Amino acid sequence: MNKSKVKNRKHSTNYKSGKQSKFTASKTLREICKKLKIKYVK
Repeated sequence: MNKSKVKNRKHSTNYKSGKQSKFTASKTLREICKKLKIKYVK
């Protein structure tokens, strides 16, 4: 019971952080492009 709880929590945090890192990466890319005066193209 305890082990499964920890496993589930670990998975959910991994998923959330993965989404977050992707979002922040694109955000920083935009910021860099702004500084270099380049249009951000996906």
